[in-house]
Amino acid sequence: MPALQVRDLPEEMYVDLKACAARNHRSIAQQTIAFIEDGLERDREGASSSPELHDALLYDKVQEAMDNARPIRPFSWLSAVESEPDDVVKARQAKRDKLVERIRSFPPPRMSATCEGIAKMIREERDVRADSVAGAVDRGLGAGRVVPS
Repeated sequence: MPALQVRDLPEEMYVDLKACAARNHRSIAQQTIAFIEDGLERDREGASSSPELHDALLYDKVQEAMDNARPIRPFSWLSAVESEPDDVVKARQAKRDKLVERIRSFPPPRMSATCEGIAKMIREERDVRADSVAGAVDRGLGAGRVVPS
C-alpha cells in the first residue's frame, strides 16, 4: 500500500488533527485518510473547496431534509386514551384521601434524634446480628464446620 509523508505540517494543524481523531475514535492516520477521502469526494462532485459553497450545499441538504421530515408528536398516543368517567376519578380520589387521613392518624414514631440515640440503635442492631451469627455457629451452621453434639 502506498505511503504518504507530510513535511512542514504546522503544529497547530497537527494538534487539531490529533484532537479530531480522538473525537472520532480514530488514529491520526485514519483521520487523515478520512479527510482526504472527503476532499476527493467533493472534488469528484465538482464542489469547490470554498467554505461558503460547502455551507450553501450543506444548508440546501438540511433544508431539504427538514421539508421532507414528518412532524414529531411525542404524546400523540394520549389522544387515543379514553378519559375515565368522573365518578371513577372521584371514587379513586376519595379512597386516596381516606388512606392519607388514616396514615396521619397514626402516632408519630418515637425516636431519639440525638447522636447518642442513633449510636444506641446501631449498637443494638449490631448486637442482635452478632448474637444471630454466634447462634448459627453454635448450631454448626457457620463457616462450613459442624460442631459435634
